[in-house]
Amino acid sequence: MTQNEYALVGWYQLLSRPNEACLRLKLVGLDEMAVYFVEELGQRFTGSELMNIGLILTPLHKAGQDFNIAEKYDFSSRFFTLTKEISS
Repeated sequence: MTQNEYALVGWYQLLSRPNEACLRLKLVGLDEMAVYFVEELGQRFTGSELMNIGLILTPLHKAGQDFNIAEKYDFSSRFFTLTKEISS
């Protein structure tokens, strides 16, 4: 990815898993020192964060919600649009 380029990242799940631990999508091939804006989250991350920690896919827990009744579906997908903003 060169400066001012975009990437579309897709995650696909065929069947939901009950009581699954926190899901993270770790990316590969990014510039570790660059900053990437993730449009769907409205947040910025370094390439190092995206490759080592990843994007969290698990829905956030809401107050008063039974943790076992989270938004989990079969045949789910998530898409993320990354824009490379800064590179050193």
